Amino acid sequence: MEEFYKNFMNQVPMKYYDSRDHTKVKAKDMIANKDNQFRGFLKADGEWSRAIIMQDEVILQSRSVSTITGTYGIKTEHVPHIVAELLSNYPEGTVLLGELGYEDITKTSKDVGSILRCLVPKALKRQEKTKLIFRVFDCLAYNMVDLRKLPFDERFNPVYITPSSIFLMREPAAKYIQVVEEIEGDFMEYAEDLWCRGGEGIMIVRRDMIYHGGSRKAWDTLKIKKKLGHIDVKVIGALAPTKLYSGTTPEELWKYWELITPQGEVVKAKNFREDKEDIINGEDMRNGVIGIYRG
Repeated sequence: MEEFYKNFMNQVPMKYYDSRDHTKVKAKDMIANKDNQFRGFLKADGEWSRAIIMQDEVILQSRSVSTITGTYGIKTEHVPHIVAELLSNYPEGTVLLGELGYEDITKTSKDVGSILRCLVPKALKRQEKTKLIFRVFDCLAYNMVDLRKLPFDERFNPVYITPSSIFLMREPAAKYIQVVEEIEGDFMEYAEDLWCRGGEGIMIVRRDMIYHGGSRKAWDTLKIKKKLGHIDVKVIGALAPTKLYSGTTPEELWKYWELITPQGEVVKAKNFREDKEDIINGEDMRNGVIGIYRG
């Protein structure tokens, strides 16, 4: 039994393909869900985590390896509310992959990191109002059965991933464990709506994908995040100075910034060391203030 757990604890996490070029044929096929070969899911911005559920203990590992211990970081004590629900809802010998994050999809990994990368007392204090949740997106083992060689469609199904009380038709016992939201319709329509709501993106997975620890097999998975397009903008004005210049750059080395206004005037930003009659705003720009003057 000990070897069973060690095998998962020491496995290098699989990486997920992040092609930025969505014009490629294979990317288009995945986005269009060609022949229903793929499944699409919400991709929340959080922290990857592997939950290893034992008889009376849960280990929640991070993706990164500690430089001190040489093992994967453990975040179990940072989220005791999640640990309690994992123990009460899943059998011994279950290994789940998920994202630690907030229910609010506009929260980012930076927000989550402020909880997971501080000392435990502070992590608990910061969760007094709003606690982190665990979004399950894969199942590698269930009830001491290794599922890694099964296709994704078989191992990621309700029998393994849904908190047990839901199957018994009772009120869900898991408040802080969610199965990641699956896309039922058009993948890109969902993504566009998600971006409008401030979400990060989507993950597309092949139904027949086998879990490959430590690798990033192209086109088994595809992450799609919102792209920031290239925008050309025109500078139409300059702001007045707001603070004293306290740098050490010699005046002769100062890189002047220039702007030609629509009227053909040249406007410069400069560290003033002398009187200038044409200083904008009529303020005294001597004594090291960054000022703006007309050339």
